[in-house]
Amino acid sequence: MFGNVMNNKQIAEAIGSNCIKISPFDSGKLKTIHYPLTPGKILSKSLETPEGNFRLLSKRDCSIDNEDPYFLDSGEFVVVEIAEHISLKESIVGHIVPASIIARKGLCLSAGRIEAPFGDYAKKKQILQFGLKNLTNNPVRINDDEIIAYIYFIDLRGLDKAAVLLTDDEARKFASWTRRQYLADSDGVSHGTGDGTPG
Repeated sequence: MFGNVMNNKQIAEAIGSNCIKISPFDSGKLKTIHYPLTPGKILSKSLETPEGNFRLLSKRDCSIDNEDPYFLDSGEFVVVEIAEHISLKESIVGHIVPASIIARKGLCLSAGRIEAPFGDYAKKKQILQFGLKNLTNNPVRINDDEIIAYIYFIDLRGLDKAAVLLTDDEARKFASWTRRQYLADSDGVSHGTGDGTPG
């Protein structure tokens, strides 16, 4: 049935037809309605500039053999870059929920949902990131292979969708943006005002 949560058979079929891509994918980890997600990198935010900008600085690469365990300090907030690369075709939505171990450890995970063209937007690989904060008064150990969240999928391909109507001005802007994206994909990105003059 369309419009419902996909079960493991439907997820496997969608992976087989490239409607869902998970890399690396281990069929043995696929549960009844979801797939586990593990940390790839743990990142910290740099100090914000007056404009509110910041960079993410690498604190730990979970893909290498680390001799010492990683501990999240009391009150510390980090961004977790997920080890699994996920991309979705149109009309499949992925929802992320925290693993129960996260709550038991006293951690708070902030996540949401993804949908097409996430994953390979404009031919650029996008990495799923979560926020993770230690709400306890003590350091909490994060294992490199820790399951911190699960992703489940909703298949909307069989449902009629409401049309999005654009104003004339929006249609012109959309056409201009589509042309600029095509040129960027073909010739490379350069900054400009949008009317052909350099910025």
